[in-house]
Amino acid sequence: MATGYSPADILAAKKIMGVITRVKPGLTHMSRLLGFNIGGWNRQQYGGRKFFYDTFNRSRRVATARQPGQQSDLIAPQKVGEVLNTFPRAAMTMELLDEDMFNRRKIGGPVTELDSMGEAYITRQELFLGEQFANMIEFQTAAMLRGQYYYQQVGDKLYHSFTSSGAAQTIDFQIPSGNKNQLNMLGAGNIITGSWLTATTDIPTQLFAINAAMQQLSGYSLAHLLLKGPLWNAMVNNDYIIAQAGSAASPVDTITKDPEGNFTATLRAMPWLTFHVFEHGLEIDSTFTYTALIPDDNFIGIPEPSPDWCQYFEGSEIVTEGPGYNAPRGEQFGFYPYAYPMFDPSRWNLSGVFNGIPALTVPSAVVIGDATP
Repeated sequence: MATGYSPADILAAKKIMGVITRVKPGLTHMSRLLGFNIGGWNRQQYGGRKFFYDTFNRSRRVATARQPGQQSDLIAPQKVGEVLNTFPRAAMTMELLDEDMFNRRKIGGPVTELDSMGEAYITRQELFLGEQFANMIEFQTAAMLRGQYYYQQVGDKLYHSFTSSGAAQTIDFQIPSGNKNQLNMLGAGNIITGSWLTATTDIPTQLFAINAAMQQLSGYSLAHLLLKGPLWNAMVNNDYIIAQAGSAASPVDTITKDPEGNFTATLRAMPWLTFHVFEHGLEIDSTFTYTALIPDDNFIGIPEPSPDWCQYFEGSEIVTEGPGYNAPRGEQFGFYPYAYPMFDPSRWNLSGVFNGIPALTVPSAVVIGDATP
């Protein structure tokens, strides 16, 4: 049945943004947790191609005591550091031939109107394009929590990767080496001293030690643990977690499942810590290989999400929406979709540009541990 919408109506930027909004919940669990997702609460706009921020560490030092009548103790001003880098950029264009859309018109219907099949075709292509930008943010979020990611270069194309093999560019979020693997966070020895898959490993003591070390290093406390299902199952069967919950009670205090199959849970032994069981992955590398965002048998620990220790920075560029001299032109931030008509052959170009990166402003507030050393 004819709808009365023209191609311009369907391909308008506001329509595309509406579609992107509908697909945000698909595979954006990590970015939504931190507020990095498209339209999220933890994003900051910066103009131009480069970003920078200053670092000024607060003090925990106790003021020096002085005897009465003595000169005051002279101290040096606190140093101010600066972080400067370039925003990663993505840009894609998809051609939608009028020939294809016209062939999806209802037989006998008006030539100037699209039927529901034509709308579905355009909308599906909008979804396909928009999901890839949303997935890029999800990948960047996971990469920030893992510590780094890489660009693999093939010709003039750059592909995102978690591995350094064939890397043309490295994005390093500067997580300290002690906050990785077995977590020798304070230089006094590893916190992870036994496999969490073994029921007799004292997991609660290790988690309390991680929390204490995070507070000493950064001032932030452990609030969320991101992990995969097998590791979560090992935890709920851990002897110490069961004992602290009480032999007559379930070790699990609360657990909820979202529509995409991920879980949020708490344990009776540690009600202050929220567990996020994430199983999803994305297609990355030049081969578009499906890769889990959390490595097997690893966990990621973070404080309560806040712009105080992490934030998503949006860059900008000048976008001209089409080849005509009167095409709209202006500075656009973060993700910006648009469409414009072309000829020979007659078609619509559906485009999107993206400039942005997560900023881990307090790298010592994140741990990524190997639970099976």
